[in-house]
Amino acid sequence: MLERELKFLVPAASREGIAACFALEAERDHLRAQYFDTPDRRLARARAAIRLRLERGQWVQTLKMAGADPMTRIELNHACPAQRLDLSVYQGTPAEPVVAGLAGELGVRYETDVRRCTRTERIAEGEVELAYDVGVIRAGGLELPLCELEFELTSGRPFALFSVAGDWLMRYGLVLDLRSKAERGDALADAAARIEAAARGERDAVCESKSVRFSAPRLAARIRPHSTATGSLAATAAECIEHIARNAAVLAGDPAALSVTAPAKENGGHAHQLGAGLRRLCAAWRLCPQAGGLPPLEVREAARRYAALLKHRCGPDTPACRLAGSVEFQAWLLELLAWSVGERVAWR
Repeated sequence: MLERELKFLVPAASREGIAACFALEAERDHLRAQYFDTPDRRLARARAAIRLRLERGQWVQTLKMAGADPMTRIELNHACPAQRLDLSVYQGTPAEPVVAGLAGELGVRYETDVRRCTRTERIAEGEVELAYDVGVIRAGGLELPLCELEFELTSGRPFALFSVAGDWLMRYGLVLDLRSKAERGDALADAAARIEAAARGERDAVCESKSVRFSAPRLAARIRPHSTATGSLAATAAECIEHIARNAAVLAGDPAALSVTAPAKENGGHAHQLGAGLRRLCAAWRLCPQAGGLPPLEVREAARRYAALLKHRCGPDTPACRLAGSVEFQAWLLELLAWSVGERVAWR
């Protein structure tokens, strides 16, 4: 099945208000999960994850793979009463090539422990489930806090997903985060493994260096060539959205990044990459003025304003940090993501 979901970091100042919204009429659950991979991270490198999770007293095996856009994933769920992975359930499914040859090589790489509250919102265009997660990711001796709000489309059009999420973003100053728990957990497990492998006298230094890598800036990625200007523009925009959103999430105060100490120069790196992503996006729009599918003029003008603001190198507690966490910027980013998947929404 396809899972369509948007996930947001919840700033500390907003947590009390959001918790109050879930105090009544919300379902509650304690979710404990183990995530599996091979020693050489074959699943992570394939942008996939397998977990066993205890859900209301029942173990469920779930495999997730990347979908066509940042809000879409392929998700396969199977009851697992024996609490043991069964890769045979993926025969004849889209996951079969991903798990082929992994039997006997998979081991627990990291774990999550989350308290979840859920509620449902319905609008004319569809139904959206909200999940407020507070907990941790653990790997080796390292631990990352989680505080995030997920919006999952359970029926109807993706417009409903963006509309509901946008309303909450405007009320509580949420920060869009395109990374899954699995992606964070994999990075944490990599850091823990390298620290454990270091000599005892060198572990503090390795810990510091791996903390830097854990929250390293997201760099620009290569874009595959397309035969049409419209296709090239769409691919470039999708890549730029990833480039912008992932750096903005850290600058805005990602709890995962803040839980480990990174030098100020790393935040400066995120600011530089955020600006680079904005400039790349503006350049693509200038180079393809006649291509179909350009976003509304106000969206393009906002991108130019943000790019100009970040033209010069920025460090922590400078315009880049304030911009990335602002409601205005995050609403623009969500509107841009909606446009990239064919939905027109606006909160201005």
